[in-house]
Amino acid sequence: MILETKNLTIGYRKQGLIQNLNLHLKKGELTCLLGPNGIGKSTLLHTLTGVLPAVSGEVCIQGQTINTLTPRQLATYIGMVLSQKLTPVNLTVFEIVALGRTPYTNWLGHLTKPDRKAIQEAMELVKVEGFSSKFIGELSDGERQRVMIAKALAQDTPLLVLDEPTAHLDVNNRVNLLTLLKTLAKETDKAILLSTHELEMAIQLADFVWLITEDRNVIAGSAEDLVLAGMMEKTFKGENVVFDNQTGNFKIKYGLNKQVSLHGMGTSAIWTRKALEKEGFEILDNGYCDIQIHIGQHSDNNWLIKANNSEVELNSIQELKTELRSITQHQN
Repeated sequence: MILETKNLTIGYRKQGLIQNLNLHLKKGELTCLLGPNGIGKSTLLHTLTGVLPAVSGEVCIQGQTINTLTPRQLATYIGMVLSQKLTPVNLTVFEIVALGRTPYTNWLGHLTKPDRKAIQEAMELVKVEGFSSKFIGELSDGERQRVMIAKALAQDTPLLVLDEPTAHLDVNNRVNLLTLLKTLAKETDKAILLSTHELEMAIQLADFVWLITEDRNVIAGSAEDLVLAGMMEKTFKGENVVFDNQTGNFKIKYGLNKQVSLHGMGTSAIWTRKALEKEGFEILDNGYCDIQIHIGQHSDNNWLIKANNSEVELNSIQELKTELRSITQHQN
């Protein structure tokens, strides 16, 4: 066991926010901390890492209670990557990653041969060794975040904690970073804990999930078990959005005030369905309706509308939407 909490209560100024937490982290696992905005994710992370004192209870890392450790000692157990966007500084990639060795260097910060080896290995693990001499300001946001992970890896700690590491990244970099963290947990045998709003990606990648519910309970388990128990749907339910337990995706709740029957299968049918829902249509699969849509009768990208005793053949979803708007306007 890398980390465990014993009847932990977290909060500010002795005011409990989330109470009686008994959680654990195992080596070699990626654990994702999920929950709505403002529910206490950052407070929990800050308490687990000693940034905030616990209201009551204990946090233990490899059998050591963290409030008995000095900051230097704690830095040999926990590496952190915070959510703030890194401001460019006049330091190279190598120099920033080398800061991860601070708990082990002497007061002059002299790097020994083992220190330099740890720095090189950390850069190679996250694939930033190719621009170790570049200044951090010359890098993209995704590359900078990788550098900060390399710095935490250079600390050589059993636990790595990240607070919203994908917050400033585009979709490709978000996927790449979370996939990297999954790989690092396995390859380095570290416990990795991260908070994220990337619910759909977390479900696909996390070995374990801590879910903070709206009533401020923390439910721990596999993502799949939490989905099947309806906890994801319940926690992230909104006025205009719903979590789909079958697909693991969020769906916008459209006002469906018209009906259409849809006949067809495959990818074209899936995207036709999405387009029809945006247009406010309730879809009756293969049923009878005044408006019928048949997909792929003559080609994969062919739509046939049957309505008002007439048929119209179309070659794109955009044409389909335009024709449907015309039909429904005449019906009204």
